[in-house]
Amino acid sequence: KKPVTVMLSSRGCPYSCCFYCPYPSNSGKRARFRSVENVVEETEYLKNKYGIKAIDFRDPIFTLNRERTLKFSQELIKKNLNIIWSCETRIDCLDEDLLKIMYRAGLRHINIGVESASNEVLKRSSRLPIEINQQNKIISFCHGRGISIAAFYIIGMEGDTEKSVLETIDYAKKLNTLVAQFTISTPYPGTAFFDKAKSQGQINTFDWEQYDGYS
Repeated sequence: KKPVTVMLSSRGCPYSCCFYCPYPSNSGKRARFRSVENVVEETEYLKNKYGIKAIDFRDPIFTLNRERTLKFSQELIKKNLNIIWSCETRIDCLDEDLLKIMYRAGLRHINIGVESASNEVLKRSSRLPIEINQQNKIISFCHGRGISIAAFYIIGMEGDTEKSVLETIDYAKKLNTLVAQFTISTPYPGTAFFDKAKSQGQINTFDWEQYDGYS
């Protein structure tokens, strides 16, 4: 729905995938949350002043604090603002009961990082793997509820081979999410991945415009 805007209700990400992910570099590793009351108040303000009908929450992991997410959803339901919204999070920070309430509060889309179908590849990049059955269960539940999913994948992570890349592509087809976004493994400045690649002489350009996930 339009008009749509973006909002941050929290900053920071404590997960170990900061090895390659720039979120902790630009917003810190410690999670800091705005109060539920403050976020709901801003949501109400955006609707009343600008006629906003949809909000895309850009928090690194929106549902990191389950109780806060539950309270936020309950407050939106109570206010009956009739606003739909989307967020980004980890699959292992979701469960069916929470998703039911989030949907009632207007949730219609979720962005998630899958990265690779290979647990070994994920571990080499310090990413905590998410159980395959949990991913399938939550994504299937969202599809059944009318919550669309955008799944993100990375080609060429450490230890990736032609075989593991093709397995990841096949897995993306199996999940059949609304969006499957593939990017090239990129050593972003400020990450341990960049420092490691630089120390090994693997960086061939410092033209930051090339660090776009596709070059």
